[in-house]
Amino acid sequence: MVGRVFLGMVNSWTRGHPLSRHTRPENREFAGIARVLLNNGEKDVVVFDINPSTKLLEDVKDRIEVIRGDLGNFSHVLNLVKNANPRAIYHLGGMLSVPSDADPAASFRANAMGTFHVLEAAKLFQVPQVLFSSTLATYGLDVRADMVGDYTLQRPQLFCAKGNPFTITVSPETRCPVMYYKDAALAMVKLAQAPLENIQMVNYVIAGATPIATAQELVDIVKERIPTARIDFQPDMAMQPILDKLLLPMDDRLARKEWGWEPSYDQERIVDDFLEELKAHPKRYE
Repeated sequence: MVGRVFLGMVNSWTRGHPLSRHTRPENREFAGIARVLLNNGEKDVVVFDINPSTKLLEDVKDRIEVIRGDLGNFSHVLNLVKNANPRAIYHLGGMLSVPSDADPAASFRANAMGTFHVLEAAKLFQVPQVLFSSTLATYGLDVRADMVGDYTLQRPQLFCAKGNPFTITVSPETRCPVMYYKDAALAMVKLAQAPLENIQMVNYVIAGATPIATAQELVDIVKERIPTARIDFQPDMAMQPILDKLLLPMDDRLARKEWGWEPSYDQERIVDDFLEELKAHPKRYE
């Protein structure tokens, strides 16, 4: 029996070429989950994506199976789940908010129908677990509290460092909740392994590094390590008021209480670890 199945990855549409889809199994969270499972002794890991590339999984590609397919195609998903007979599905496929707003029809197919296909296949073939992730962008701008928690209503307004100069399009004092991809991967696996009797929620809010750093503080952390880094600020004043309302702290007390969630990476450790990643595996991030 296959141990785990990963369905899809980030579906992004290139501006100007809305029919050119790029889904990548080397997405960092996706690759991180694969490594955590393999390190935990999982023998059968299946990667499902429209693009069979294994760029970020190069060191473990001989230990996984890559199956090419499209989340938006129900037959592809049904055949995968039927043949793989998984114990758990980690569903991370979907289009992010900006490309979704640019192409609502493609976003509906990837996000809404893709998720329906995964859940329906899991029901038909009696898969015990389906784990999925989402984004802060689903909460919209009218959150009536000073942080986002597990009971916060979701009313989305949207449809759903290589030495080069980098321009940040928010103000220096903007605070954006950050979760490192390795923490995100560990959270998914930890939730899957939690005793069922502990799980009281269908969805959990999870937070990453705290306290939340400002954009300027993140720049300072980077420049402490790379003094020659060229980073400047050019805030998008049309977007800044939206971001100021959207980027709220995350209240993850239920995840901490019910299945022991706790992030491992603070802001400085995130930067340090990713710089080590770039140094050790430069081809992954080309």
